[in-house]
Amino acid sequence: MKIPSNTFQPSRLAAKLELYRQDFELFACRELKIQTKRQALEPFVLRPFQQKLVRGMLDQWKRLGYVRQAWLKSRQIGTTTIGSGWSFWRTALNPNVNSIVVAHEIPIAEEIFTKAKRFYENLGSDIRPMLRYSTKQHLEFDNPSDRTRLTHPGLRSKLVVATAKNIHV
Repeated sequence: MKIPSNTFQPSRLAAKLELYRQDFELFACRELKIQTKRQALEPFVLRPFQQKLVRGMLDQWKRLGYVRQAWLKSRQIGTTTIGSGWSFWRTALNPNVNSIVVAHEIPIAEEIFTKAKRFYENLGSDIRPMLRYSTKQHLEFDNPSDRTRLTHPGLRSKLVVATAKNIHV
C-alpha cells in the first residue's frame, strides 16, 4: 500500500529536519522566502558572494562551535539577508539555541526582524516550530500553552534583533 506524500510520517519529518540542520544552503533554497525588489516572494537561492560568506561561517562554526562575525560591507549585496537567514536557520531548527543579530540603526534592525518574521510565516507547516512570543524584537520558539509546555516544550530557542546601542558586552 502506498502512503500519500502529504500524510504525516514522523520518520520522514525527522530525516528532513536532520538534513536541513546539516545544510543551510539546501534549507534556504527550499524553505526560506525572500521579498524581491519587485515585491514578489521567491526562494532564497544564494548568490556567489553569499555562498562565500556561508563557507566562512561554516568553517568558524566547525572550528569554534559558534559563529561570531562582524561584516563591513557595501549596500545591497545580500549580507543582511544571509545573516538573517543563517540566524533563523540555527534558531528555528534546533532546541536551546539563542541567536542575536545586531544592527547599527533602528530601521536596519526593523528590516532584519521583518525578514526573520517573513521566514517564519512562509516556512512549511511541517517544520514550522511553535511560537510562544513574537514581539518587535524577538521570536521565541516555545510551546505557547502553559498547560502542556512541561510535557511538550517546543524548541526553547529565541531569535533577538537589536541595535548596537542597546547591547552591553
